[in-house]
Amino acid sequence: NVTSIIDQLLFLNALNHYGVSEINIVLPYFPVGTMERIVGEGEIPTAYSLANLLNNIPSGASKNNLYIFDIHALCSRFFFHTNTLFPVNL
Repeated sequence: NVTSIIDQLLFLNALNHYGVSEINIVLPYFPVGTMERIVGEGEIPTAYSLANLLNNIPSGASKNNLYIFDIHALCSRFFFHTNTLFPVNL
């Protein structure tokens, strides 16, 4: 459900305003990890878009930690940068 994802992202964005210094995000899998292959005109690369939304969550004193146990495509881990630490050895 798209509405619940937006609600969760808004909540994570609001945590920084309440003085949270570190956010740990645990995802059992990255569901759009294989959706980066665009075959036709007008398709949206959803893996990069979702990774960009997670990257832009504000961080406090340290970077946010993102734990993904099943990412489907190893190349998807390179979408995460900026405010997110992505532990590779899980």
